[in-house]
Amino acid sequence: MSYFSKAGIGKFLRFTAVSAAVAVSVAGCVTADDDVLFRNSLVMFEQGQKEQAYGNVKGLCEKFPAEQKFCSEAENFRRALYDEKMELVKQNLSQEPPVPMELLTSADDSIAAAEKYAVTSEELTKYKRISAEYRKFTNDAINAGKEEAQKAFDSGEYIEAYDAIASVKDLDKTALAPIFRNYSDRIFAQLKTKTENLAAKDEWRQAEPVLKKMAEIRPEDPFVKEYSEKAKAASVASYYAEKADRYITDGDLASAISYYTKAVSYPDVTDDMKKNLASAKIKLIETDFQKGVELASQDMFKQSYDLFMTANRLMSTLNNDQKHAVKVPAAELNRYYDNMFFHGQKAKQAGAYGLSYFYYRMLSDLAPSYQGLLTERKDVEERILSRALKSIAVIPFKSPVNEPELGLQASSNIMQLLQKQLADDVKIIERGALEVLLREYELAVAGNSGAASAGADPFKIKSADYLLMGDVLDSRTESNVQKSKRKDRVQVGTEKVLNIEWTDWEKMKAKAEKERTEIPAEPKKFIDKPVYDYAEYDVSFYEKFSFLSISYRVVETSQGRIVYSNTVQSQQEARDEATSGIDMGSYKVPMKVAKLPTDIELSNKVRKENIDKITSQIIEIFKDQDVKYIADAERLESANNLKEAVEMYANGIILMKKKKKDASALEDKAGKYLDVLAAN
Repeated sequence: MSYFSKAGIGKFLRFTAVSAAVAVSVAGCVTADDDVLFRNSLVMFEQGQKEQAYGNVKGLCEKFPAEQKFCSEAENFRRALYDEKMELVKQNLSQEPPVPMELLTSADDSIAAAEKYAVTSEELTKYKRISAEYRKFTNDAINAGKEEAQKAFDSGEYIEAYDAIASVKDLDKTALAPIFRNYSDRIFAQLKTKTENLAAKDEWRQAEPVLKKMAEIRPEDPFVKEYSEKAKAASVASYYAEKADRYITDGDLASAISYYTKAVSYPDVTDDMKKNLASAKIKLIETDFQKGVELASQDMFKQSYDLFMTANRLMSTLNNDQKHAVKVPAAELNRYYDNMFFHGQKAKQAGAYGLSYFYYRMLSDLAPSYQGLLTERKDVEERILSRALKSIAVIPFKSPVNEPELGLQASSNIMQLLQKQLADDVKIIERGALEVLLREYELAVAGNSGAASAGADPFKIKSADYLLMGDVLDSRTESNVQKSKRKDRVQVGTEKVLNIEWTDWEKMKAKAEKERTEIPAEPKKFIDKPVYDYAEYDVSFYEKFSFLSISYRVVETSQGRIVYSNTVQSQQEARDEATSGIDMGSYKVPMKVAKLPTDIELSNKVRKENIDKITSQIIEIFKDQDVKYIADAERLESANNLKEAVEMYANGIILMKKKKKDASALEDKAGKYLDVLAAN
């Protein structure tokens, strides 16, 4: 008989019919309104209402997943929206950094919007990283611009300050707008003052770039317009030549030369203007020479020097033909040079080497080839350097009995460091000269003992200005070892023992066989039982300790006075442990040897620390001797002790030159006292 009965066949046919009806019913649920919504969404998407259109079609796809046109169009809309958002991201991030913050913010917003339409996150992650890197680059550029603007403003470079802040203002318009406005207002005010000052001096050529920048800041400002017109009117040679002519009439040759010089810098300059400039220069040169000669006859050496130098500098701007037209008082100048050289020698013989130096220096500027000058000046400079460069002798430090060479080694190391770091400020007595000095010192000490009892003056040592002396108070390196044994309970192996679970299983097996039930799985009959023992091995704790203490003092030799004293000390420790090791079955402890520095290595460390401390303290005392001499000179100057002040200035100047510092301002300052001292 067939598997289906007649009744069964009827039921099957009825089920099939119902299923078909349900399928037709589901497919037929897409209403006319749904179709209208779909078609309207297509139009909306074309008209730019893309997100709303996508929402509509996506909803239809979710409602009718079997409707291909809904889901296909929803995917098309999603892709189009994603591409649209990412196109804006790529456009904003395609610029060379730094990228303005508003574009970076727009890119970030577009990335966030694109995430709603993304299928994978790989591309989004890439552009998020790029945006973050660009944001950092932009922030760094903004901070650099602000820092540069502030630095330039503080330095009075106002145009550079404006350019710096203007170069970054568009990188973050919201945040930088008030900052840029504040800078613009302050810079404009400063440039206005600068323009007024330049205009008062008729320096219109220098004012032009300033006015140009002001016009960039405030194009319609009345001040800018007014002064720009004035600058335009002053941009011709005749403007300055006319004023120069008036100064000639008034007898103001220096001002006339200044205005003629401005006139010849313009393209419309005439030959007459050039001739007038040369004529004014020649006349002023001759006037300065005449005034200088008159002052020289009164032994006003510095004032006449200034006039002669001014005349020489102005003459250097003339061509050869113009120079030949100048009436130079050669005989009077030669008498002045001879007189200067004589006074330099006289001061040198009196031991006033500083005064002599200033005479020779001025003569070198005016007549560098003067006979005998080079040798004399060099000799004077060497004498000044010899007295200015104080000498220090490092006497071998006293050593402890247990280390008789330690004091000598420490003092030798200190001497070497001082020679490297104080060479431009003091003279360190060489080791070869120490023996002579030590004999002198011993004799001085012996003589001082007798002289002191008789009330005589303290000893004096001529070979050095200062002595660095010291005593090694304590030096020791000690070792300590503590030995002990370490005992641990450890597993050294295993032994086979009967498994209790197997015993129980054996009973269950017998019972199961009797009852004809399932027999459980058999466990292991024997199991491994750990075997323990005590492991014992040697452990040694090592400790090293090194200590060094040194006292030292700086003695001023002219009076035996201690000007500085101190005690320094250092210590170093080192610790480690050693083990004999053990090997018991699975328990192993490797043998370890204690790693400690040797006694010499540890003591060398503390020695170096002490030597570095002493050296740094000595350097602090004697460094910048040129600065100290100048400070002494200024104190003497304020006390009206000009003679000694000049000598101190000379000491400082010679040391400055040794250090390759510019001392021209101080030379001019100290040289002014020559006339006062010559009068006395």
